[in-house]
Amino acid sequence: MGDHVQLDEAQPRKLFVARSSNYSKNCGSGYQGNYHNAHHIVPCTAINKSLLDYLATKPYEYNKALARFTDWDVNAGYNLIGLPHKHAYEHAYQLTTHALLALLQPQWMMAVPSGVAPPRYPVHLPTNFGHTEYNVLVKMQLDKIWKNLKPKIKNHEPIKAQDMGAAIKGVGTVFEGLLTAKVGQTKALWSAGPPQLNPMFRMI
Repeated sequence: MGDHVQLDEAQPRKLFVARSSNYSKNCGSGYQGNYHNAHHIVPCTAINKSLLDYLATKPYEYNKALARFTDWDVNAGYNLIGLPHKHAYEHAYQLTTHALLALLQPQWMMAVPSGVAPPRYPVHLPTNFGHTEYNVLVKMQLDKIWKNLKPKIKNHEPIKAQDMGAAIKGVGTVFEGLLTAKVGQTKALWSAGPPQLNPMFRMI
């Protein structure tokens, strides 16, 4: 099974926890300037690991219940926020030439024409700006909610279960608030020391 939970697909399901190839088109909030990423507020990694741990101790009917009764999509707009890559700050503060940044730019890193406002959000990538720690903390919060699923099972089939979508969104709302609360970066803060150690530039 690896790092990804395999949700039952015997019936149309409502719960989606795998990253789609075009999820970034759904992102309309947060930083949308030069060199931005569409960040999953509840990351695929966090929810997959949390579900794997939870379902490991449950009968398969619980997998079916989650798939059929929980309405939530990791790639939906409500779970996405635009965040800058480190290069966004380098470009905004003219610390690296645009030509060099263009060579460094992976396909998944989106850029828009110059002239937009500089970044004001924590750095999404590289991961030493707190992304790894962020994933762990989100998983810890997700781990607490699955006890409320409480499926009703008949003949090995779930016929009723709590829709956990609102609870997952609630976790997302908390972490979106933590990210947006850090808005307010400046060039002076970036230059004051290693920015990856500055709380204002870190995701966590």
